[in-house]
Amino acid sequence: MSASVRRSVAALAATALVAPLLLASASPASAHKDRAGQDAAALSKALVRDASAKDARKHLVALQAIARATGGHRVAGSPGHEISAAYVQTLLKAAGYRVSSQKFDFIYTETLAEKLSAVSPTPFDAEIKALTYTRSTPVGGITAELAAPPVDADGTTGCEPGDYAAGAFTGKIALIKRGGCTFDAKQEQAAAAGAAGAIIYNNIDAGYGPLSGTL
Repeated sequence: MSASVRRSVAALAATALVAPLLLASASPASAHKDRAGQDAAALSKALVRDASAKDARKHLVALQAIARATGGHRVAGSPGHEISAAYVQTLLKAAGYRVSSQKFDFIYTETLAEKLSAVSPTPFDAEIKALTYTRSTPVGGITAELAAPPVDADGTTGCEPGDYAAGAFTGKIALIKRGGCTFDAKQEQAAAAGAAGAIIYNNIDAGYGPLSGTL
């Protein structure tokens, strides 16, 4: 009986010794979390205090100047992008930040040429803009008849398989009105119907150049 009591007391004593150690080890983490929260709050207040529309515009003007000096854009992977990244890094370092950059691969497309021409009954060229991620045509382009899916009662068209009559689009270029679904969905439905290509035209008079977007 006495041995059992001694073992119990020893176990309790060990627990009592371990508990302060556990509490002590947790305290620095808790303090660090509190400091991090305080630092974040202080930084937020400083940014709100020091930031202004005037300063933001100054940097936008600088970035636009970089674009004008590098072909009119700053797309990823271009000289304009590299110079812009260096500009931002310089500002952050001057503000006291530790700055690092990471390189990674991504899908990049570039339109080298785009043209749309009607060959009959009256030949003419039309303004066109290839949607981002449009596949390249064969060398020399595609010449084919146009086929337009009917416009539904709600004003949409080209979004469903039923919009493409069997055999009516095989080897032809589908002329599809914008609206009702994504450009990608229209392109996929036209391709499934056997179309050799697709042209999507705007459903409103937007008052600007050809329709643009992403597949």
